[in-house]
Amino acid sequence: MAELEPVTDTAAGLPDGLPGDRLAARDFVDRLTLYRDDDLLVLDKPAGLAVQKGTRTSLDLDAILLAAFAGAPDRPRLTHRLDRDTSGCLLVALSLVATRAIGRHFMAGRIDKEYRALTLGLPDAETGIIDRPLLKAREPGGDRMRPPQNAAEAACAKPASTLFEVLAASPGARFAHLSLKPLTGRQHQIRAHLAGLGAPVLGDRLYGGLADLPDGIGTRLHLHARRLSFLHPATRRTLDVVAPFPPHMTAASTRLGLQ
Repeated sequence: MAELEPVTDTAAGLPDGLPGDRLAARDFVDRLTLYRDDDLLVLDKPAGLAVQKGTRTSLDLDAILLAAFAGAPDRPRLTHRLDRDTSGCLLVALSLVATRAIGRHFMAGRIDKEYRALTLGLPDAETGIIDRPLLKAREPGGDRMRPPQNAAEAACAKPASTLFEVLAASPGARFAHLSLKPLTGRQHQIRAHLAGLGAPVLGDRLYGGLADLPDGIGTRLHLHARRLSFLHPATRRTLDVVAPFPPHMTAASTRLGLQ
């Protein structure tokens, strides 16, 4: 089994001086920027960087954004979240008006999100929809999302649906490369749904993705928010932004034959 890599804020390769150094924060945000206009900013969030402050984080993207946009007419606001160990497209609103407009888009399901995952195992079907309610369970290793196990839990569980498509499978179907489109926005939704299919995300500590990893793969989470597509609330034109694979997923894809 591959040696476990520690997941820390430094996994993102953060420069010194963050978040308080305005110039360092601006330079860091610029390097992550995939798209920017007066209303919106789309960043390629690195794996290992938390989006908001938590009990196990000393640095977060929200604080970096506040420093980078210090003195601006309005503060930047995160419009959704990504898990700390997930990389890829993150949408930021640069005004309160844009925040409210994007919030309405999310509520109405008008923002298309596509994720890519490398998985341990292969779903039974090449395409399908995972329609499985989820609830949060507090466990010693961390909070996990799981299906309800009785009527009382079912009453508390929230609906969760994810479309999936198998893009490639390794010889022997031991590993797979999947495209995933969440139709709802539950915490850990994709990770929990794939674990329920018997194909957890490679490197997923909480959901069984660390079993018998080949040497050289590494144990970071192999889940990437690849694409955001939606109608821009100001220009009324479709905005379609794609984030390239992070290096650890590119390397794993090549090693496992999942190009």
